Amino acid sequence: MMRLFNLLGLLTTALEILAQCPAADFTIPVSTCINSTIEVENNATGASYYEWDFCSGDLDLTPEVTAVVTNSLLFRTRSLRLINHNNAWYAFTIDQASNKLIRLHFGASLNNTPVITDLGNPGNLLNGVFDLRMIQEAGQWYALVVNTGSNNLLRLNFGSNIESTPTVQNLGSFGVLNTPNGIFTLTENNLLRVFISNGGSAEIIRMDFGSSVLNTPAVTSFPVPGGSGLRGLAITRECDRWFGLVTSYNNNKVFWLDFMNGLDQPPTTGEITFFTSYNFPATIAIASDGGNYYAFIQSAIGFQYRLSFGSSIIDKLGAGQNFGNFGISNENFAIELVKVNSDWTGFTVDLTNRRLIRQTFPLECDATQATSNAEIPIVSYQHSGTKKITLSAFGAENAVSSVSKTMVVSGNVAPDISFLNQNQCAGNDVLFTSINSSGNIIAYDWNFGDGNTSTDSNPVHIFAIAGVYTTKLQVAASNGCQNVTRNEVTVFNPPVADFQLPSASPFCTHQAYTFTNTSSYDAGSDISWNWMVNSVGVSTDEDLQLSFSNSVPHEVKLIASIPGCSSEMIKNISTVVGGPSVNFNITGHCQQAPVSFTNATSGSVTAYTWDFDDGNISNEENPVHVFSASGTFNVQLTATNAAGCMNSVTQPIIIYSKPQTDFSVALPPFSCSGSATQFNDATPNPPDSNIASWLWDFDDGGSTSTLKNPQHVYTMPATYQVTLTTTTNFGCSATVQKPALILPSPTVDFSNSPPCRNIPVSFTDQTPGSNQAWLWQVESSFYSVQNPTHTFTTTGTKNVMLAVTGANGCVGTRTKQVVVPVQLVPDFTVEKNCVNQQTHFSDNTNDFADPITAWQWTFGALGTGTGSTAEFTFPSVGSVNVNLVVTTQTGCSYSRLKSVSIEPAPMASFTATPTVGEPPLPVSFTNTSSGATSYLWYFGDSGNSSSTIPSPQFTFTELGQYTVELTAYNPLSCSHKATRTIHVVVPAINVEVSLLELLTNQASLTPAVTLINRSNVPIQNPVVRFDLTGTAAINEVIPVTIPSNSSYRHVASFFIPVRDGLDYVCAEVLLDDTTPHDNRLCSTVEADFFVLEPYPNPVFGKQPVTISWVSATENSAIISLLGSSGQQVFSSVLSASTGFNSVEITTGQLRAGLYILRITSGNMVKNFRLVVGE
Repeated sequence: MMRLFNLLGLLTTALEILAQCPAADFTIPVSTCINSTIEVENNATGASYYEWDFCSGDLDLTPEVTAVVTNSLLFRTRSLRLINHNNAWYAFTIDQASNKLIRLHFGASLNNTPVITDLGNPGNLLNGVFDLRMIQEAGQWYALVVNTGSNNLLRLNFGSNIESTPTVQNLGSFGVLNTPNGIFTLTENNLLRVFISNGGSAEIIRMDFGSSVLNTPAVTSFPVPGGSGLRGLAITRECDRWFGLVTSYNNNKVFWLDFMNGLDQPPTTGEITFFTSYNFPATIAIASDGGNYYAFIQSAIGFQYRLSFGSSIIDKLGAGQNFGNFGISNENFAIELVKVNSDWTGFTVDLTNRRLIRQTFPLECDATQATSNAEIPIVSYQHSGTKKITLSAFGAENAVSSVSKTMVVSGNVAPDISFLNQNQCAGNDVLFTSINSSGNIIAYDWNFGDGNTSTDSNPVHIFAIAGVYTTKLQVAASNGCQNVTRNEVTVFNPPVADFQLPSASPFCTHQAYTFTNTSSYDAGSDISWNWMVNSVGVSTDEDLQLSFSNSVPHEVKLIASIPGCSSEMIKNISTVVGGPSVNFNITGHCQQAPVSFTNATSGSVTAYTWDFDDGNISNEENPVHVFSASGTFNVQLTATNAAGCMNSVTQPIIIYSKPQTDFSVALPPFSCSGSATQFNDATPNPPDSNIASWLWDFDDGGSTSTLKNPQHVYTMPATYQVTLTTTTNFGCSATVQKPALILPSPTVDFSNSPPCRNIPVSFTDQTPGSNQAWLWQVESSFYSVQNPTHTFTTTGTKNVMLAVTGANGCVGTRTKQVVVPVQLVPDFTVEKNCVNQQTHFSDNTNDFADPITAWQWTFGALGTGTGSTAEFTFPSVGSVNVNLVVTTQTGCSYSRLKSVSIEPAPMASFTATPTVGEPPLPVSFTNTSSGATSYLWYFGDSGNSSSTIPSPQFTFTELGQYTVELTAYNPLSCSHKATRTIHVVVPAINVEVSLLELLTNQASLTPAVTLINRSNVPIQNPVVRFDLTGTAAINEVIPVTIPSNSSYRHVASFFIPVRDGLDYVCAEVLLDDTTPHDNRLCSTVEADFFVLEPYPNPVFGKQPVTISWVSATENSAIISLLGSSGQQVFSSVLSASTGFNSVEITTGQLRAGLYILRITSGNMVKNFRLVVGE
């Protein structure tokens, strides 16, 4: 039976421990006025910490929603967690589709638009994450992530900087995680507890990490009967009892978790039954506001639900409300709530439109302070209305109890009130002054905090004893409103004045004495002092420093005062004798340097004593002393006179340290000839001063520097004795000398190929000697090879630096300016680009930036050229690629390729009518040119006449031969010339019948005649007579103009039947010819030789006889003349040409009579009778 009582006793004790919960309660007026100060009466018990909310009740309202930001990263983010770090708000979420960690930075306010940062997939371990929780521990930030797709728990470590990209560690599945969805963390008794909802097994996993998130957790689990697809999880505390909710996604339910036996034990579970109209409940948040508990549940299809539990959540009773989707979308997710001061803010994510949605609760707070942690707070309101005040009282282990009460603020305004108090001395009057501007106060009620009161507006009160009194003034106004104000009034005990006289015998003039204040007074009582000598105020310091100026008795008084009261003490000095006035001056203040002391004492003196405060003294009047150490020395000079006065004066003098001068010389490459040698001051700052100046002597002919760490260029290698003198800011100095070994530096030089833009430029090191390293700087590029190549992408003057490190470590440098010219854009023009003409090419490149020195032309595959201009003849029409390469004085080459179209050339031609004639000779010129658009005529006269008319007329007025020139031009300036000669002459007609042809055609023939115009003018429409064997003649006009010295063949327009008696045909041009002998030509028809009848016959008066014949071939002919008796009287052999032949025989020597004329040609013989008359 005893064991049962003991067990019951232990159980009772355990229940009492669990039940140790604070009781929140407070008292406020039922009503008050605007701006009336309310002193809330805190009636809570068992609490050590308080949270007051003077504007509570937000979560009773329907939230208002705003789209904050749109971002493509917010695609499948299932949860969102807010934290505050260094007064800045951040949110973290993870996109379940892309497996990206996303940070949102709001800055100082959640009302700001956040900056969204993609942190990627740390360690590539994120896989279908549903939820995460942020944890701060020992200044470090962590996140615990339920990795839904991999069934494990991840720990992210951000370090102390929440904006860093975290490292990630896989904590594993612990053998129990099965589609983990929701996660919730809490701390109890400084122990971290983590709860995870298993979507695949309808159970809750509890992980106990102990004192650190870095520990390996102990893992247990408990089922949620009836659950299916558990997701969102949230846990809260009512009093000392933990209570949670979890959403059951697959069957549209919400289950409660009641940890009535503590977090170490499995909770009892059940379904929330007072509201069941959920559609795919996903995430959940629990909040306490205004003394009530709420749960906000976000559906996967956009709806949001609020469960209102009232003042207790553990009774599982309440009411539910469906807010709908707020007009956002049907795919909202990730509910998160946070309270800042008195205001609640919620966030969800609109997955359809990739938007962050902010929820606010429209409750305006007009309290002078929205929240407070004071035990007894003071508050007032600026507007009328019903105000809800909530107190949350926290006890041991953060057990919490909350209570809310309402108060009505009327429309009346309370009077303003405050007060001041003067004086603070116990047993003396303290003056109180009330301050009011409204002017409607009708009653005052003072409570001085010592049991005394007053109804005066400005009372005077005496506090009997010292102390701190809370003085309260409550006033009432004529409108029925009241107000109250309170101040802490501190009252002090009155001071008691006293002081101690200096121990001196005798008192002497010109000697400073200290009167030590020994008064008693309360600390903080604002004490003040007033010293008076012989009724004259001389000091307000606490202790009196006094020197007597004359030898008379002196009364010394000290008055000690605090606000409201004072006390005094008087003491007398009866005898003061005359003494010397002691003083001295010093020169110098450096350690180990002479310091001169100059005595400035006046009056009769019998002896001097100096005490230098370093163990040394002197009796000299003006000594010189060397202080071996630095520091502050209280040097005292004592002067003794015959009256026994030993007056002294002490001056603190500061002897400053002598610097310990030192320096170093940098090793190669910083101690080489031709380059800057680095000298570094190594003198430490003395403990009492700073090095203020430096003086260097570089031992190379007077070169000095006053820099602390100078650089000096030695032109020659050698060992130099360098001296450094350092001086402190107090003028103390010291000098040191050291050798500096300067080694020879390389003599750097380099060359480069032409520096052309966008063309690799080769740089060639030309530094002599054996060197070990090279460093080039070309623009912003660096090269460490001996001979680099660099491409300039911009133009201008470029600094190229080469630093060469020699075998001895010395570095030589050389900087050259390389001018990269503006890149030329070659261009050229083309003129006269016609076939078979000299096409002209001219360079018109703008080479102001870099003059051109050479040109190279390439005319397709046809040829080349040089020079700024070039000419080339193209043999055919078509397109030809012409390339111009220009080379500038910098050495840069640029090219331009153009397709040049070779066009047909113009062809000049014309006719002139007439071309020959007597002056004045008008000539009409007919232009027959092709491919031309403009023309230029020159007429060849002495006036160099010209015309641009296409077909002009011109009159030649003088005899002569004129060459008329026509130049035809096309639009390309191509040209072609044609000429004709115009003869202006006196006509000399001479036309030769050069050939007669008989063209046979069966039984007929057609004569064809060839005429040669040997005239000096053209022959127009000549007439030819055709003689048919002397029996008939036909005249035919040839309708042409035969130019001078030209021939023309004409076929007769008729035919002649072949018949007997048609022996020959002759053709004769009928002109007034200057040489008629060649105007006639004959041809036989059938015989090879035919002789015409001689004529005249008979012949009289010694006329010549003409003998004519027609020969078919070129053959000789013998002409003989026989007398009547047959004797030969004449014979001649003639050469006969083909065709008509003719010869004359003179008859002047013949006697009258009958003769036989015989003509023989080959086998042919013709005889004619010739009668010669008188």
